[in-house]
Amino acid sequence: MSRCLVSRLLLALLPSSTLTSVTVWPQPRGDGSSDVAVEYELEAPHLTLRNVVISIPIPPNSLPSVTGEADWRAERNAFVWTIDTVDSENPSGSLEFKCEGDADAFFPVSVGFAAAGSLADVDVS
Repeated sequence: MSRCLVSRLLLALLPSSTLTSVTVWPQPRGDGSSDVAVEYELEAPHLTLRNVVISIPIPPNSLPSVTGEADWRAERNAFVWTIDTVDSENPSGSLEFKCEGDADAFFPVSVGFAAAGSLADVDVS
């Protein structure tokens, strides 16, 4: 069985939560807006994740206000946070933003990335 096929089978079988966890905590402010805390943590330290993209829905015509420095953009009714590399040297991170919308407006969250290495930490020869 080829390494590519094994990787694809494992990717289909392993939930992404075994690779990384992403937590989103919207906190309504009572004025129609919410403070949203976002955190990620690498759960598989043997992997290097590249071009990690966390996409969080936001209400139409909303402009988030971000606390701290991060590579983000608002695009097509989504807050999109991009992290170049998540690995054992950079296993976690967080940011906060304020945006119009109640807590339910910020779900579902989607996460995408490219992984270098064996997803299940096995060597196929």
